[in-house]
Amino acid sequence: MAMGNPIASRAGDICPRCHMAVASDSQDCPNCGERGNSTRRFPIYIGIVGLLALMFVAFVMVRAIRREDAAAARIVNRQDAPSPGASQPDKPPPLNK
Repeated sequence: MAMGNPIASRAGDICPRCHMAVASDSQDCPNCGERGNSTRRFPIYIGIVGLLALMFVAFVMVRAIRREDAAAARIVNRQDAPSPGASQPDKPPPLNK
C-alpha cells in the first residue's frame, strides 16, 4: 500500500479514512479502497421522499374532495325528492288571476 502526501482539494474529494485525494467521479478511494461518500446521494433521496410525500398529500386531498362532493350531492338529492308522507294534490293549485 503506497502512502503519499494528502493533496489539498475540495472537502468532498478527500477520503475520510486515509485523507488522500479522490477523483470526484470515483466511487472508491484508489489508495485504501474505502467506499465513496454516501452523502452524494442524500439530495436524491430527499427529493424522492419529498415527491412521494407530495403525491400522498395530493391523493388524500382528492379523496377528501370527492367524498365532500358525494355527500353534498346526496343532501341535494334528498331535498329535491318528495317526502314519502306527502301526497300530490289532485288538481293543480289555483293561479293568481
